[in-house]
Amino acid sequence: SNEEITDTNFATIENYLSSGTAKGVTLYGNILYALRTGGIIFIDELENHFNHAIVRTFIEYFVNNRINKNNATIIFSTHYSELLDDFERGDEI
Repeated sequence: SNEEITDTNFATIENYLSSGTAKGVTLYGNILYALRTGGIIFIDELENHFNHAIVRTFIEYFVNNRINKNNATIIFSTHYSELLDDFERGDEI
């Protein structure tokens, strides 16, 4: 069917797309909302269903002051500690 999907609800989107794609679409919408409103987003195991480049891009949105103009915050867990090596962190010595 060529039906347009206009709902951002994960349960609705999952009827049309794979779980990984549905999670990506939903997460991207939530990230954009946090960036627009200066909100906080919590993500458990950010790397699930996403490749390294996508995860890095999501984090970069919050690190880049030109994108994150409202000081939104991302708090996430990950099992890929090497992901943290990609970014300057205040907890490093």
